[in-house]
Amino acid sequence: MHMDKVFLKELFLIVIFLNIVILVVNKIIPKEKKKNNVINIAIKIIALLLVCVYAYFRLMK
Repeated sequence: MHMDKVFLKELFLIVIFLNIVILVVNKIIPKEKKKNNVINIAIKIIALLLVCVYAYFRLMK
């Protein structure tokens, strides 16, 4: 599979954006540690799915 530099840059930006979202969520909900971990894991799973779906559509073009 051919991965162009634009594609990698876009993936990189998506990862940075999602990390910022996770940091913001952690700042907003610092009290609920257990729920926070669940939210974190959920965000990471959703992030991975989004990246996979994005990569799939990008490569199908």
